[in-house]
Amino acid sequence: MTAKIIFDVGPLQEISVFAISAPMRDYRFIWYLNKSIEPDFIKGEPYIHFNKRQKKEIPFSIFLCQEYSDMFFIGNRTENHALFKQYKGVDFFLIWDRELNKNEASTWKAILKSVPGLTLAKQIEGDALVDFQTIVAEMEYQKMDRKEKEQEL
Repeated sequence: MTAKIIFDVGPLQEISVFAISAPMRDYRFIWYLNKSIEPDFIKGEPYIHFNKRQKKEIPFSIFLCQEYSDMFFIGNRTENHALFKQYKGVDFFLIWDRELNKNEASTWKAILKSVPGLTLAKQIEGDALVDFQTIVAEMEYQKMDRKEKEQEL
């Protein structure tokens, strides 16, 4: 008798992502965002992305929320590179390591829209989240690797 095994592979983890376009530097956007909300974002260690074509490491800025460890802000562009090439028109992403409910999503959309100069604040959903899940996993690995190196010193 032959056994049949069916794999139902779901996403790596549930996350929520807002794509943000605003014609300003990341630190300026964060400054406006920090003025609008209670928890402040602070600059964290950059995410280092290896560009296979140019064979070099490219840093992308990250801002961490001081009160909520499941939320962070990452720049999509640096000089001539985009972290997510399919989103070349997007400047930043606000990412949560969990799924937002509808009320939270609408609240954050309103907060983002209060930032002067904002041209786009759109929640990304569905299959488009797979690339973000991969980057989040890589970022967690880099964070863990940094902690291990600090402990060795």
